[in-house]
Amino acid sequence: MTKVHARFWGSLLLAALFALGAIAPAFAAPPTTSTVLLQGSQTLADCAGFQVIDDYDETIGVTNFFDNDGTNIETHLSIHGTDTYWQSVTGQSITMGTNFMVHIDRQAMLASSGGLQYHLMIPGLGHVLLDAGRTVYDNTGTLVFSAGPHQVATGDTAGLCAAFP
Repeated sequence: MTKVHARFWGSLLLAALFALGAIAPAFAAPPTTSTVLLQGSQTLADCAGFQVIDDYDETIGVTNFFDNDGTNIETHLSIHGTDTYWQSVTGQSITMGTNFMVHIDRQAMLASSGGLQYHLMIPGLGHVLLDAGRTVYDNTGTLVFSAGPHQVATGDTAGLCAAFP
């Protein structure tokens, strides 16, 4: 009986403190979600006499997380889509899927990603473009940490050029 009695009085005291405003409940705003479609092109490699262009078509799931004051403290991006790599002179192209996550810490002003961001494998050549593992960028876009092969981030595009003779 004593345990039940203590729980009752403890619960009643806690409820009274909430009601009087002595203790503020910790209720963060619920996360929000949205979807963004992103299409575009970027030059990935300047090769001898041509460029390799990446035409991307992606669906990005965006989830925002908030603190008790309603401030957006973190954003998660779930990126799914396709990359079509094409040679600027001949038009030869190869299409591959892409799926990876990005976590944006708005307080630390850092964006980290993990997984397989770029992956292009050619029979006989192997991985000609591989960007996998973890990267962390600051709010200026400067790479501050990387683990794993990141050919796009480091500019190692010789294999990609060799895939488009």
